[in-house]
Amino acid sequence: MRLPILNEENYAEWLELLELTLGYMNLNLAINEEKPEDLTDESTPDQRNYYAKWQRSNNMSLRLIKANMSRAIRRPILNKLTVREYLDSIKEQYVSTDSSTVSTLIAKLGAIKYNESKDVRDHIMKARDIAAQLKDYEIDLPEVYLMFCNNFVVMRHRFNMHCSFGVGSVNDDPLYTTIGGIYPLDSCVD
Repeated sequence: MRLPILNEENYAEWLELLELTLGYMNLNLAINEEKPEDLTDESTPDQRNYYAKWQRSNNMSLRLIKANMSRAIRRPILNKLTVREYLDSIKEQYVSTDSSTVSTLIAKLGAIKYNESKDVRDHIMKARDIAAQLKDYEIDLPEVYLMFCNNFVVMRHRFNMHCSFGVGSVNDDPLYTTIGGIYPLDSCVD
């Protein structure tokens, strides 16, 4: 497995693979643990050993991260002493990108329609994939929304129902036309 180069579009995937890679290489100590106190003359051999392991983890992690970033992203980040600080600086650059990505994913979920020439399972898996991507950004869709959309598509396909059957008679009641006020039911079907 190769760690991709971090660019403007792959932060979530890059971070996940980075954490996996550092864990596999046993270099994730500096990410998981705070920097130990500086050594003194009274430090025990165990403290010295732990400090050396933490320092190695921190230095190697920083090198791996910097080697797998595009220069356009690396340049504006100030050199930080710890890998945690460095990762926090990288994350700050992606906050505004996250909001546009979330908007795009929500729009994509709202626009996804079942194509009868394809398998129902594919449609359901696409919707679940988008919902999982939104969950990465801490956006939890109501489970009932996905269940309703998927069940409606399956029922419509199985019983050859028309769109107007599910939505037309209850158009006046907002409870039936939206769930949570932001997820239109007519986005589930074409």
